[in-house]
Amino acid sequence: MVLMLIFYSFIFLLDRISLVMLIENMIARRKNEHVIQLFENDCGTAVVVGILKYYGCNANYIRIRDAINNSDKGTNVKDIKLFFNKCNISSKIFKLPKSNRLNMLMNVSEENFPCILMLSGEVVNHYIILYKIYNNGKCLISDPEHSKIEKIELREIVETIQLIISCKVKNELNIPEKYINKNDNSLMMKLVKKYIQQIINIFLISVVTVIINIFITSIFGLAIDQIIPNIKTISFFLILLMIIIFSILGMSDACLKYFKFTIAQRLTNSVEKSLYSEYVHKIFNLKYNYYQNIKSGELMTRLKEGIQITNMISTILTNLIVDFLTIIISIIILFCISSTLSIVIVISCLLCGLIINYFFNKMVHSGYEISKSKAELDSEIISSLSKIETIKTFNEEEVVEEKINKLVESYIEKRNLNLELSKDSIAYQNIVIQLSNIILITIGILFISINYMSIGSLVIFLNISGMLFSNILEVVGIQVDIEMFVVGYKRFLLILNEFEIDNEDDSLFVFNEKIKSIEFQNFSLSYEANILLKDINLDLFQNSKNVVLYGESGCGKSSLVRTLIGINENYTGRIYLNNICIDNINNKSIRNEIIYLSNISTIRETSIINFLTDGKKIPMREIIKVCSDLNILDVIERLPNQFNYCISDDGMNISLGQKQRLLIAHAILKNPSLIIFDETFSNIDLKNKRLILDKLKNYDILKLFITHQSLDLEDANIFYFKNLKLIKKGE
Repeated sequence: MVLMLIFYSFIFLLDRISLVMLIENMIARRKNEHVIQLFENDCGTAVVVGILKYYGCNANYIRIRDAINNSDKGTNVKDIKLFFNKCNISSKIFKLPKSNRLNMLMNVSEENFPCILMLSGEVVNHYIILYKIYNNGKCLISDPEHSKIEKIELREIVETIQLIISCKVKNELNIPEKYINKNDNSLMMKLVKKYIQQIINIFLISVVTVIINIFITSIFGLAIDQIIPNIKTISFFLILLMIIIFSILGMSDACLKYFKFTIAQRLTNSVEKSLYSEYVHKIFNLKYNYYQNIKSGELMTRLKEGIQITNMISTILTNLIVDFLTIIISIIILFCISSTLSIVIVISCLLCGLIINYFFNKMVHSGYEISKSKAELDSEIISSLSKIETIKTFNEEEVVEEKINKLVESYIEKRNLNLELSKDSIAYQNIVIQLSNIILITIGILFISINYMSIGSLVIFLNISGMLFSNILEVVGIQVDIEMFVVGYKRFLLILNEFEIDNEDDSLFVFNEKIKSIEFQNFSLSYEANILLKDINLDLFQNSKNVVLYGESGCGKSSLVRTLIGINENYTGRIYLNNICIDNINNKSIRNEIIYLSNISTIRETSIINFLTDGKKIPMREIIKVCSDLNILDVIERLPNQFNYCISDDGMNISLGQKQRLLIAHAILKNPSLIIFDETFSNIDLKNKRLILDKLKNYDILKLFITHQSLDLEDANIFYFKNLKLIKKGE
């Protein structure tokens, strides 16, 4: 019964990851919530989600971000207030006077908490949640840039407070359903349910292992009590029997540990593979606007944090269960041997607990800063390598190196701080443990001298207490890892559960017909605060298969065509494909029919044939014809291995003109309804450009050209961007 109770306690612990989270979930509905910001200037979103969670609403981070217009420049306080009012949260904005600020805040009544503080920042303002102000001048805050809720001196922030935003629910929270997160965030419990049999097996093996370990630890003391009084009469066979028993127990322990680690390894491998697949599917199918906000280094860091789930599961299954069982059983045995000496153990454990408590939050925060610093370093390296040609062109290698070196120094400095904290914590704990051992031995010798305890019992007590201290220190170390893991785990879940997949709605229409018309109705286009087009009504391909868009740089040509394939949603009005509104069409099915080529389109590292066909079976004669029409066939045939020639990443080992012609060939072989050429001919010489344009007439494909150059096209609908309108030539 006791073992089953312990087992189910661990199952629940797996779902909540840490003891801290376990306790929090036993508290009433309104508990102080902490939400870590996902993007750089997302503190506004994080505090709004934190307030909603405080009032019991599992808010969707990404949709809240959109609702309060949180951009890479931050959030406007008025947008936060308006959103709160929509949710039946009474919200007012107060400005603190410059004088007597501290006293005014100290006199704020309890009913006004929680509230949001807007602090002045170096570049943009920063939002935090203020949960409580204590009589001693301290306050409880949730800073989205930090890893957890923390207690600080109020005077540390009082001078930087610009505004206070109140947020009290009037009667009942009334948040629109679309902002509520419907996904089940209990990933750990899903994993537990899936692998319950393996977990039970590991638990049972752990129980037997603990019992064997304690018996092995105790056997030497038992032997002493048997041998010393009977030293003259003890037989060789008795000694041999004890050696055999000890050996059998030792071998059994080794075998059980081997089986336990084997089961745990198979389980964690299976979990890791599943998480990798799910995460990779997610990040390659996100809505396009998410990629504009999150850096590639951040995505990799989130993946690393998510994969730590498997490491943590392995640690829990192979170490933590054994440690907890050992601690519980050891304490029971120690009190059975000597309650007096056990009190010394309890006092020592309490002292170690105080030391741990002192260093714990500092180590967790330091670990979070290390994680952030590593993400910044990874992002900068990835970004710099992707722009290496530009860096070399402008001779900026030293500038980039200096920036990366500063990030490396910052990362090492933060890591060293964490190591120093860990080293100090372990040193103080070891001092307590050594003093405890000295006291135990001293008292034990006194007990032996008065026949209150045997030598064997003291040896058993010291061995088990040593094992107890060892396991306590290991649990503490794991708990620090768990707390750090929880931070990354939450951010991993944010991407896995709250980021929306492009056209996730199954009710959307799958477009599987050739495009014949593209019509804009009451269409207006913007970029950030700039209006690019206003109230457009036109049919692009009316009476023609070719469209040309002319306009100055930045007028909105590319932004307009990107709306067709769902990678630009900054517009109002309607767009119709064959009289079907694209709002009702699955974007992936649209992208099967519309290929967008720009002057920055890239080629992944692969062979020419794999790039042209995407690994699909396309008749070779068709591939050769397309390449011949684009005047690239002779180039391919001169290359080593010809169509099997490996193109380096982004086509670094071929010319820009050759790269653009391969991209056009790739697009044609996909057999789309429409190809959009956004400055695609910019690096193709005039002779080849004319040849390609002439050959494109032979393909039953709509063509839309965006260019600064004059194109010699017959029967083309030509439009000019002028005064927020699209003016058709001849009208």
